[in-house]
Amino acid sequence: MAISGNLVRLNWDSDFFGKEIANFEQTENTTSLTLSMLDQYDFAQAKINAHSPDSINQLQSLGFKYVEGEIVFQKQTDFQCPQEEIIPAKYDDLDQLRNIVNNAYNHSRFCLPWFALSDKERFYATWVEKAVQGQFDDICLTIKNEEKVLGFITLKKVETICRIGLIAVAVDARGQQVGSKLMQMANNYALKQQLTTIQVATQLTNIPAINFYNKLDYKTHSISHWLYR
Repeated sequence: MAISGNLVRLNWDSDFFGKEIANFEQTENTTSLTLSMLDQYDFAQAKINAHSPDSINQLQSLGFKYVEGEIVFQKQTDFQCPQEEIIPAKYDDLDQLRNIVNNAYNHSRFCLPWFALSDKERFYATWVEKAVQGQFDDICLTIKNEEKVLGFITLKKVETICRIGLIAVAVDARGQQVGSKLMQMANNYALKQQLTTIQVATQLTNIPAINFYNKLDYKTHSISHWLYR
């Protein structure tokens, strides 16, 4: 049985990575995804709910390969959360932020053989830079020791949800509760923005991150699988 849906060119991604990239969007229409449609692109990606194994099998029959699982955690904003000062990142912090990025995201779905290591690092460095500028995400917040950045978190408002884009801690600041303080900061920012829920996604292979969010009483909201062709 064929899978129905559309291929949508990802303009920003195509320009950034220098190849034609499309995203598969599953629909209930009668348009079936075909090899000829896929062959128009250098790269196609699909994010499929874990409760749709038939869709995954159908995509694999078209040459898609499983890459990584993604779990989204969710928690209601907490009025009793310890207050953590909200410190937006500055342009002067960018070099430190990029250095932190280069030592993070080992579990990223932007991985070999689909993406070069340099492409992955460039992608996340661009993401955090855009967040400082209020693009991609709305804001980038930091925790510092004087002028040294210990960690950062990027946030985006989506209706009533505060969505965490990136969170990372400097290598020499790990084990100092920086991550927990960043999550408190995100909660306090969400409250100021009158947002009711916080969401964060991580990869299913990132066991330390999963344990971290579980420890903070975040609950599983959804699980999906990424497939590439």
